[in-house]
Amino acid sequence: MMTIGAFAQSTGLTVKALHLYDERGILEPAHVDEVSGYRRYTTSQVRQASSIAVLRAMGLPLDDVKCWLAEPDKRQSILSQHRTTVMREREREDAIWNEGNKVLAEYDVERPLRERQAPERPWLAVTAPIATADGGAEAEHRFAAAVQAAHRAGITTTGPFWTAFRTNHRDELEMLLAIGLDRSVPDEVDLGAYVLTGVLPARTERFVLVDPGFAITSEIAAPHPGVVSLAEAMPNEPLDTIRQTIVAGADGGQAIELVVDARSNP
Repeated sequence: MMTIGAFAQSTGLTVKALHLYDERGILEPAHVDEVSGYRRYTTSQVRQASSIAVLRAMGLPLDDVKCWLAEPDKRQSILSQHRTTVMREREREDAIWNEGNKVLAEYDVERPLRERQAPERPWLAVTAPIATADGGAEAEHRFAAAVQAAHRAGITTTGPFWTAFRTNHRDELEMLLAIGLDRSVPDEVDLGAYVLTGVLPARTERFVLVDPGFAITSEIAAPHPGVVSLAEAMPNEPLDTIRQTIVAGADGGQAIELVVDARSNP
């Protein structure tokens, strides 16, 4: 019989790990002294313990290690499934690495802060949750219905539409799709559920232009480079409401304006 210390030294496992494997039913000692509680192992268990050390080094979870030991006919399948999981995770990490480098490079791009005077503009907007996969499609459907209702009431939409995000009264993040109107919506006009209306006052708008083709996936929870540019150009301004508007770019394509209403000097 071998003491737990000697067995740990022979197999490359730690004493702490051997205690854990005993508790989990993965590798039980050959004998446990009833009085002292000391564990003893035999040399016939060295191969099993060594296999556990290798499997753990390969990253197999304890449950998979236990199955690998208990079901020899499934060993290759268990290893193959783990390999698939590892490669999938590696691909995900590689994608995050590549995207992260692109985002960091975009943070270094200088985007000039532009300014303009904007007149008062009535608007309508629809809301939709973004926590679900079809949140965007749902918002677009609501938006189209609201615009049609406005047109039937003789209200004309003006200018490009914009999007924004806000946290609602249930502390849920939701998306707003909005567009300007030629006049305010009378109280008696029903534009449908989920529709908000209001008026943007005459204001000074400050904005930066960003590439509409650049987006950050949900794997990287970081601000868009355009938002970082706004924050650096306007350190004293709260960026709680940013409007995103698609406009014509200088090259004839499209660009996105990230717009905030100025509250102080930049």
